[in-house]
Amino acid sequence: MSKVSERSLSAAVRKSTVLVMYGAYGVACVLWVFAEGLRTLPIAISVVALLLLSLGALILLFQKTRYWKWGNSPDAELDEFQISSRNAAYKNAYIIVASVSLLVMFAARIGYDVTQITVTESAGEILFWGWFLLVLTLPAALLAWTEKPFDDDEDELGIARR
Repeated sequence: MSKVSERSLSAAVRKSTVLVMYGAYGVACVLWVFAEGLRTLPIAISVVALLLLSLGALILLFQKTRYWKWGNSPDAELDEFQISSRNAAYKNAYIIVASVSLLVMFAARIGYDVTQITVTESAGEILFWGWFLLVLTLPAALLAWTEKPFDDDEDELGIARR
């Protein structure tokens, strides 16, 4: 097994970390947008804390488990299983990103009058950086979410055995 497959988090922890990474960013953005007129120090601190939580989850997931390297390594550094898993993750990430993009474009074109939507500069930044985060990290997050244990180091609930 190559060094790229190093992993020390159970499946349950990996899935929870993926949810925290995307969820904390989403909650921070919703809080920021809906508190437009009420932006006080506690709200700003809450938003910053949620963004730091999201960043911490991202670092834990991709640095500790090496899924980022696995998802972005050249074929020569991976074995056949890793190449197959990585390619499947990229395919699924492409399907998700393309589907959401096309649905939004379709809704904007024929299904919804977008002239009634006012996107502030702040909301535009949130959408841009959220989409950037999703597109950049989704393949590696899918690897972390779907990887099965290679041996009996986890039980059926995904809890690491000692």
